[in-house]
Amino acid sequence: MTFGVWASRMLAAVSLAALVAPAAVASVQSELAFHRGVVAYGEDRLDEAKQRFEQVLAVDAEDTAALNYLGLIAQRQKDPNAAIGYFDRVLAIDPDDAETQLDRGIALMDAGRLDEADQAFARARELAPDNARAELFSGIADYRAGDHAGAKPHFDRAAQLDPALRDESHYYTGLSEAFLGNIEAASAAFVAAAEQSPLSPLAQSASNFQQQLRTPAEEERPWRFLATAGMEYDSNPLILGDSVPLVPVPNGKADGRGVIRMRGDYTFLAGDWGSMTAGYDGYYSFHIHDTVVNLQTQNPWIAGGYNLGPVRLGLRYDFAYTFIDTSEAFRMLNRVTPSVALNQSDWGVSYLYYQYYAEDFFNDPPDPDIYDLTGDRNVAGFNQFFFLPKPPFTYVRLGVAGEWLRTDGSEWNSDGVEALFGAGYDFDYEISFSWLYRFAYRDYQKRSAVTFPAFTTFRKDYRNSLSLDLSKLIDEHWEVSLSAALTWNDSNVAFYEYDRQVGGGYVTYHF
Repeated sequence: MTFGVWASRMLAAVSLAALVAPAAVASVQSELAFHRGVVAYGEDRLDEAKQRFEQVLAVDAEDTAALNYLGLIAQRQKDPNAAIGYFDRVLAIDPDDAETQLDRGIALMDAGRLDEADQAFARARELAPDNARAELFSGIADYRAGDHAGAKPHFDRAAQLDPALRDESHYYTGLSEAFLGNIEAASAAFVAAAEQSPLSPLAQSASNFQQQLRTPAEEERPWRFLATAGMEYDSNPLILGDSVPLVPVPNGKADGRGVIRMRGDYTFLAGDWGSMTAGYDGYYSFHIHDTVVNLQTQNPWIAGGYNLGPVRLGLRYDFAYTFIDTSEAFRMLNRVTPSVALNQSDWGVSYLYYQYYAEDFFNDPPDPDIYDLTGDRNVAGFNQFFFLPKPPFTYVRLGVAGEWLRTDGSEWNSDGVEALFGAGYDFDYEISFSWLYRFAYRDYQKRSAVTFPAFTTFRKDYRNSLSLDLSKLIDEHWEVSLSAALTWNDSNVAFYEYDRQVGGGYVTYHF
């Protein structure tokens, strides 16, 4: 190859690189701008995201992904007309984009152009017949246009296609039924909307509407009553430690029992300022084998709350009287609970409380100095609830508490702390599930009499417990539920080391 030919080819290559390099660099910069815009959008830095996507359009004015993001940003910045413009540009390039048709319909609805929004939703449903969001927003558009009867089938279809949209579908069904004058159907829909995520803002709004829909007969009768029947298995009803020989009862320590529970309350004062309510909670258990631990507890109570903006001041008093073997007086309890709750808009609730217990035990054991639990208990605690917007989680709960117990017996005076963690879930078929784990540490202040030799060890207990609840509301009256409570109690005094598992199934009727 001659030098002239080589030089000619090199010159051509350099000339081609000079033409191609700027386009390649621009493409890389555009791609980086797009991805940085996506990150900024996800972190709610909307102005920065908008700037990044505009950089993409400066290179390619028909980049539909960037146009869609700019439309979504305009929606979130309360500028529906600008959003419509971006979505129109996307549809001019790709008229069969179902998601953009849906987003354009939402923007049109926000702009008050309901007829055009309905047409956009209809086109989205035509392009994607199983799009649950298109059905939901078609119903919302009909509802806002006053076609309440026409809205309901869309809400039913949305709930069928996507269980995650059931709460919103039931909520808007309730609104539509209320406008149509179907009070019972509206009430049932609001109950269904509130039961899955009872702490969410939408559930609270549904509950408020449901309360406002009470019939005149119900207005004259501001009370409720619940009756529950069930069966439970208890692995350790006598709460015997692992070091204690099994007592001579059939089947060892484990037993089963029937449970009946009656609950009711009556609100005698209510207004924007707060409310006052009195109630009753009665519990009855009937063991199959070990009848000496049959229990009956009567618990009347009264509670009130006063609203100060997002803060609610509460006070509750409980009086409980327990009979063992359903006849012999066993325990009397007085409990006072002042509290402060702070509602953090739609993301959480803080709950600060103090409880004072005064308990009297009427049993007469061989050594009352050891076993007499009569005394005072003080508990101070804090719980924080976090509401989660997306299923299956509905809330997360964190808590901590301190406890101080002073009794007449030498064995039981203690200081303690407790931490808890819990969560709630929503599943398909309108089933609610929640669990709560607690860890408690108690440091007893006097030596234990049940060590060997006696009074040589300061008792310390470590208690782990886990409770699980699963429930389903069949209709506005009937509810079925399952629950379990698992406890592991470790102690440096073997007498107090025990495990206990309790599980049961229940049916409740709401009057």
